[in-house]
Amino acid sequence: MKTTLNILNDKNPCQEGKEMLLKAIGKTEPDDTEIDLMDILKHNGIQDAVWCLRAFDYLDYCLFLADVAESVLYLYERNNKDDAPRKAIEAVRSYKLGNITKLGLENTASAAYAAARATDTYADDDAAFAAAYAAYAAAYAAYAAAYAYDDTAFADAYADPAAVYGAIGAAYATADAADDANASAAYAAAAGAYIEHKEWKEIESLFIKHFGGKDD
Repeated sequence: MKTTLNILNDKNPCQEGKEMLLKAIGKTEPDDTEIDLMDILKHNGIQDAVWCLRAFDYLDYCLFLADVAESVLYLYERNNKDDAPRKAIEAVRSYKLGNITKLGLENTASAAYAAARATDTYADDDAAFAAAYAAYAAAYAAYAAAYAYDDTAFADAYADPAAVYGAIGAAYATADAADDANASAAYAAAAGAYIEHKEWKEIESLFIKHFGGKDD
């Protein structure tokens, strides 16, 4: 998948990331030079590469969000039989293929959100909170796809890292706490940095899997 430096520049990148990429490819100013998404990942790292997805088809971005949400869905499904979050993820893919309507996608997003809320409401330990966050991630991915193009601002609110990526980060954090209830104070102090690293390493792996083999 390729874009150009000018297209990326039109999306108002941060100055630091922009300068890093220009330096890596031997440029001083953006132009119409094509650059591959995997090269952006190589030069700037996963967070900048994810940001650059705004230069591509929005629903392709939503498909990636579905992959990300699915990566933590096991945290929900291991203790909950409601399949609404999984159906929301599957609906994003079906919508991209034209197999369901926008209303159908909205309905699956709402059902996944309701499942997350129900789990959240009765959560009384870290495992339950992890499950709730995983379900939220699925709902946010579906909402983002449902509101693509028709209401870009609303869609962006769900597609922002604070929604899907933040939800899976919270899922990882609470799941780790549940798996190590006797964690030391030192572990607790380091947990934030550890979870962020783990979260983004997982996202990078999914990013390469999803976009690495695409030609355009």
